[in-house]
Amino acid sequence: VEYKIAPRGKIFDLELLSSSQDQHFDSACLEAVNKSSPLPPLPFNFDREIKEDYLTISLTFYLEKKKPKLPKDLI
Repeated sequence: VEYKIAPRGKIFDLELLSSSQDQHFDSACLEAVNKSSPLPPLPFNFDREIKEDYLTISLTFYLEKKKPKLPKDLI
C-alpha cells in the first residue's frame, strides 16, 4: 500500500501497489490506512526540509494464517 500525507495530516492518493490475491485482505489493508486519516500534522519544519508538499509512505501488510486451536476434548 502506498499513500501520501499532506502537511496537516490528511491521507490522499491511497493505492494498492500489489495484490495479495485475496480481495478481502487487500480491501482490509486499504480500509485500515484510510480510517487512520487524518493523522497528526507533520512536524512544523517539514516544508522547509522536504521539497514536496507531502510525504509518501509505503507499507507492506502480511497475512499470517494460524491454525485454529481445537478444544482439548477433540484432541
